[in-house]
Amino acid sequence: MKIGTTTGIGAFVIVIVSGIWFFTPSNVFNGAVVTLNPYNNNPLVAEVVVETALPSKVRVTVHGRNQNSADFSYVVSEFGERSNTIPIIGLYEGYENNVTLEILNKFNVRRETVDVTIQTDVVEKGPVVSSVNFTEGDIPFFLIDRVLFDQEGYRRWHFVKPEMRGGVFPLSGGLFAAVSENQNEFIILNVLGKEIAHYNIENQIHHEIIEKTPGGNLLIGSNHAPGFRYFDTIIELERESGEIVKTWDMRDYFDEERLGFQPWTPTSWFHLNSIQYDPSDNTLLISARTQNVIAKIDYDGADVKWMLVNHEHWKPEFQKSLLTPTNFDTSKHKNQDWTYLQHTASVLPNGNILAYDNGAGRPGFGNRGNVVGTAEGGYARVVEYAVDPERMTVTKVFEYSDYPDRGSLRKGSVYPFGDKLFIGHGEFGHLVGIEKASKEKLFEMHFTEDGELYEFYRAYPTSIENFTAGL
Repeated sequence: MKIGTTTGIGAFVIVIVSGIWFFTPSNVFNGAVVTLNPYNNNPLVAEVVVETALPSKVRVTVHGRNQNSADFSYVVSEFGERSNTIPIIGLYEGYENNVTLEILNKFNVRRETVDVTIQTDVVEKGPVVSSVNFTEGDIPFFLIDRVLFDQEGYRRWHFVKPEMRGGVFPLSGGLFAAVSENQNEFIILNVLGKEIAHYNIENQIHHEIIEKTPGGNLLIGSNHAPGFRYFDTIIELERESGEIVKTWDMRDYFDEERLGFQPWTPTSWFHLNSIQYDPSDNTLLISARTQNVIAKIDYDGADVKWMLVNHEHWKPEFQKSLLTPTNFDTSKHKNQDWTYLQHTASVLPNGNILAYDNGAGRPGFGNRGNVVGTAEGGYARVVEYAVDPERMTVTKVFEYSDYPDRGSLRKGSVYPFGDKLFIGHGEFGHLVGIEKASKEKLFEMHFTEDGELYEFYRAYPTSIENFTAGL
């Protein structure tokens, strides 16, 4: 086997083959190369070119930086003879990373082991973890905006393309969608930062890019017209052609004159912030912040299947779609147990609905949350509901709150991961992991940037296997 290196500024590689050390400050060693940040989009990834006499697989392990740190380990799919490129993912920043490559045959028997040391620079921009606390257990990695953090709070992946600052959304197969700062275009890239596809969206992109089904068409939050941030339209993009094949204008489904969260204006009447396709009934589950509504609408028709929302201010033609609560808490106000300014509504495998309920302006708690710039008068929580579409009822089956005395005006997320829930209090720069059954807090992180609290949009939990899928 032959291995060598090409380094970026401030980086070097030491290669050990069969116990012999070679130091290569730049260029090549025996015709093979190691390249840090190969696509100039991510300084915490690299590529290693190896030459093999037989078809092989390789297990890559980026070793933890101390005895308590978990290794970042994954297997690269089978490759052929001669020159092959091995992706290196999960490097620590500002650190001399120890990486092991195990060359495997088709039976996963190790043929050879190669150790590589890669020095990286500190990435100057972006969020950092100011504090972290976790118990032992299966804690995943987290994608916070453009950065992947490990369980100890170290940054292990960092997308840095400057013109793509409008958000990063994970897709299946180890791919990501990154939105431009002006929100008129987005790219799909792989975990190495290589651009796979590029799309232009005339009416802009906001809040959501999600696959309808894994590897399939993309559902995108957009606007019914260019130039304004209406946040009131969903488009379906055919991935191969880039054509918009379907459009849902929320003005066809909901009352754009209904008074929602203040300040209500014609251009912020809906504020769509999450989308999910549900194949069980061929519907779209949506969340609209300004209207405080979680709803299901027909994928193929123009019907609203149901609305999980406070019943006030709805015109008679919408009454048939309103769910009736069976067990809501009304101790302080008849409407206190609905969601307010909610985010990341999702359908769970059991059919229940999970959401991050920001809770600002929740009735019965001071009722001052409808004042711009304050979250007084509510509380933020995670809530799960069971919906019976035949009886048109809704039952609260779970709730959890880290902020019983404080509502949130913006951002936030909740995602299940095994038997756990990971809750991103985005406005507060706070990530929490709990065991769902017991509600025991297992994990939490706080984020800052340049010494100030860092607000993040969503916190996506991910396993190394999911993150490196498709390699």
